Amino acid sequence: MSNSTEQTYFWFDFETTGTDPIRDRPMQFAGMRTDMNFNPIGEPVMLYCKLADDVLPHPKACLLTGISPQQANRDGLCEAEFMGEVQKHLGAPNTIALGYNTLRFDDEIVRHGFYRNFIDPYAREWQNGCSRWDVIDLVRMCFAMRPDGIVWPKREDGTYSLKLEDLSVANGLAHEQAHDALSDVYATIGLAKLIRDKQPKLFDYYLSMKDKSALQSFIDPLRMKPFLHISGMFGQEKKFAAFVAPVAHHPSNKNAVVVVDLMGEIAPLQEWTVDEIRQNLFSTKEQLGSQLRLPVKLIHLNKCPAVAPATFLKDPTVVQRLQLDGEVCRQNLALLRQADGIAAKLVQVHEREFNDIPKDPDQMLYSGGFFSNEDRRRMEEIRATPGYLLGEMEFSFDDRRLDEMLTRYIARNYPEGLTSERREQWEEFRSTRLLERDGGGTLTMSEYFAMLNEIAIGGELTAAQQHMLQDLADYAQSIYPY
Repeated sequence: MSNSTEQTYFWFDFETTGTDPIRDRPMQFAGMRTDMNFNPIGEPVMLYCKLADDVLPHPKACLLTGISPQQANRDGLCEAEFMGEVQKHLGAPNTIALGYNTLRFDDEIVRHGFYRNFIDPYAREWQNGCSRWDVIDLVRMCFAMRPDGIVWPKREDGTYSLKLEDLSVANGLAHEQAHDALSDVYATIGLAKLIRDKQPKLFDYYLSMKDKSALQSFIDPLRMKPFLHISGMFGQEKKFAAFVAPVAHHPSNKNAVVVVDLMGEIAPLQEWTVDEIRQNLFSTKEQLGSQLRLPVKLIHLNKCPAVAPATFLKDPTVVQRLQLDGEVCRQNLALLRQADGIAAKLVQVHEREFNDIPKDPDQMLYSGGFFSNEDRRRMEEIRATPGYLLGEMEFSFDDRRLDEMLTRYIARNYPEGLTSERREQWEEFRSTRLLERDGGGTLTMSEYFAMLNEIAIGGELTAAQQHMLQDLADYAQSIYPY
């Protein structure tokens, strides 16, 4: 980088063992730094991450990416060193870190990976002029409000696909191998450049939304001033867009605001109990059946939400495209403002029950609170200490999570550093995680082998896929806790 005070983009992508950013693990990281005009700076980055012996990858994830546990373990760094390298790239001064759906998935992989490995989970998102952004909501915003200049691919059923690989093909962008991290990075850069070329004002506007202070200026529950919000939660029938009113701050997350879709059916918010509303909002589609989902969602101010002031609706083509009815919106807004208790109900709905709080330290990033300054210093000492020495060192932690986290950190990254006592703890934990349904893993051994068998007999497989299934079976046998 020629001038460290200049902002740069770092485009990145992970391939992982599955779709759960808390319980799944990274297998591959790729990235490319560019200037603000998308010109490459330096060489692309490609890293693999070893899998610890308490991790079973989802077979379908490995079939999709083509990365076997054996390849990751042969070519990769242990997770502690892998995450250290990720931190260097994402945390370089004045970096805007971004990708395709990174805010909701890849950034969560980063946060939980940093947390497990005693790296500050949040610092790289805001320190030293750093920030984060996401191209997927830029694409949705373009689709909803300014679709001209982009080819929007259709599926056989007539719906549009906003998958990165489909958009790349439709618009003639290079995307050599979907679900290869580096290929996905190049495709994302090409798509972002296309949107900036075709819709530069929209691009610049949404880029400005990564500044929380800009958002707070018009997302104000006290005034309930409505605005346009674009989100995958609204679905393609609504062009991923809704005219919403902010009604309450989240009770425990200062970066979250509860909003209501003004085109939705909001009478139940006045008529139903807190428990009835909560059950509706947090049920799966299958559980809801024919019942409509209530028009309530959260906006996270620190996740670059795609929002726009109501002035955008002065454009009649946008109103028509989004099928907004001004009279319905006005009536619902009046009801929200006049009805007693709706905001208070929605605050109660989002209060977390104690029973919902995870007890496993691996999963307690958000529920366990922030670490004390003293514990932060101890964590820095752990990171700076050679792994083989850690087992013999004594730490008196303030936070009850950290002693168990240290045992797991040593076992996953530097197993030669385990004392006999810590090794016994680790083997007991590993056995529970791999064999028991409530052990905290994504798959048990029995579920894993059943899945391999189901895939093997379920259809025609290529030679490469057959080889992958054998690798997956061999890997599981090699870590089976006897």
